[in-house]
Amino acid sequence: MEQINKILENQFFNLVAAKWYTPVIVFGFLFTLLYVRIRSRMMHNKAQSYGVNVALAASPYFASQSPELVCANWSTYRWVATNWGFKNKYRSFRAVLNFKKSNDPLFFFMDYMTPSVNRLQLELKFKAQFEGYACIVNNKQVQSFIKLNKDVIYRLNPTKNQGKQQLCESFTGLVQIIQDQLKSELKENLEILCLNNNELKLQIKLPTNQNDIIKVVQNMMQIADKLMEMELTEQQTRQNNKKLEQSLKVTKTLKQQQQVEQDEQQVQMKIDEIAKQLEDPAVSPAEKQKLQMKLDTYMQKERMRMSKKMAAQMGMGNIGGGNKKGQRTMVMK
Repeated sequence: MEQINKILENQFFNLVAAKWYTPVIVFGFLFTLLYVRIRSRMMHNKAQSYGVNVALAASPYFASQSPELVCANWSTYRWVATNWGFKNKYRSFRAVLNFKKSNDPLFFFMDYMTPSVNRLQLELKFKAQFEGYACIVNNKQVQSFIKLNKDVIYRLNPTKNQGKQQLCESFTGLVQIIQDQLKSELKENLEILCLNNNELKLQIKLPTNQNDIIKVVQNMMQIADKLMEMELTEQQTRQNNKKLEQSLKVTKTLKQQQQVEQDEQQVQMKIDEIAKQLEDPAVSPAEKQKLQMKLDTYMQKERMRMSKKMAAQMGMGNIGGGNKKGQRTMVMK
């Protein structure tokens, strides 16, 4: 009994006993930490797969005040991602970035709860009918990249004005647009641009300054806009070319029909002219004989032409002549 009283009188035990809600706080904090970690991992995996319901902070394109955006506005280290569709032309647009690390003592827990991302990744998946467009690797990675990605490289055709650093296929102007859009300091940090199997991925090392991160993200957005604009232009160009070809075919057919009608009118005018000359009593018999032979030649050609025309319309073989409607047969008087 005395031993029990000593235990109860122990200062540490009394301290714990006095704080009856301390275990609740401790366990509550641990469960909260566990929940946030699980939730963060779930959202991260979901964003990696689909990028749904996560807003991209530091960009004017995504101004929605979602819970993820509020979390991303913390001064501590945090990730965000997004899914950006454009009239079902692009299955997904994803950007992942990390903010400037904080000296806050809670950073250790935040770093544990949130996944680590070292680079900004811009990914576009096209529904267009393209295969392997291009690969860009920096000078340090050229040889190793070629060794590791032979299945991608072998399908690419380097253009004359681009060397090892840039391998580009027939997707005209893609590399140049991206290079023009990137600022000089970003070009140096560009690690790899790989388009393969209708998928584009551009990866750039993030700066440490949060304002610089915002600039990088906005710059990447502009690149995405350029690519979308160019892809839509390519698609519209194909559609316009198809319509133009159809229009040219129709125009060609109409011109051929007009030419045939003009030829028919000219032949008919010549036949009428010869017929009038044959009816003229002032024309000598010898001259009339020549005119009649000339008329027979025109009439024979006209019958052959009409036979071919009828055969073409009816889908049959050559059809023999005979007088057709509109034809005139002159008899020597």
